[in-house]
Amino acid sequence: MTSARAREIVARIVASPVDALRRDNPDLGEIASLGPDAVDAVAEAMNGTETRDHHPHQVVEALTHVLSEVAKADPGALLARLDAAEPNATVYVSALGSAKPDPAVIAALGRMVTSEDATIRYAAANALVALHTPEAAAALVPALSDAYGPVQFVAVQAIRDDDVFRVPDAVPPLRRIVADSRVKRMAPEIWEQARQALEEME
Repeated sequence: MTSARAREIVARIVASPVDALRRDNPDLGEIASLGPDAVDAVAEAMNGTETRDHHPHQVVEALTHVLSEVAKADPGALLARLDAAEPNATVYVSALGSAKPDPAVIAALGRMVTSEDATIRYAAANALVALHTPEAAAALVPALSDAYGPVQFVAVQAIRDDDVFRVPDAVPPLRRIVADSRVKRMAPEIWEQARQALEEME
């Protein structure tokens, strides 16, 4: 059962989402410390919040920021909710990009980057890039073979731009991209970035 305190803080954040994004907002530190209760309260708000005078995207941005703070303090509170059937799974996955890159977080994102849901895969790929470790780079490799262009683009761009992501296992899928005339024709940005990334690695 969600605590009354967590609901109270989330209600204030929903009422004033811009304030929630301020670094000096004391509510952020307190709700991050509430772990699972914070996640439950945010989920309730996301699944049926009265946005009142605020544009819905402002409320979602503020609540996502709360989850990022939770991820920093207690990633387990989010890991416990990672299920593709969970309506807020994409937001939870995104928030984990702010967590400490420990093995449990990277393993979970590695699973999510091969989810059947393209939006979850995209969020997981971006979260792995944000974690910025060799282990995250290894978990990102499957995204290079993703059929959904935006997911593939995230992985290719990370490898082209940052040597942390230039792990040996990335070479075979990069070669396949560069050898694929259909990718060159239909997704020239991905093809060109893959070519450049491969050039950096070989």
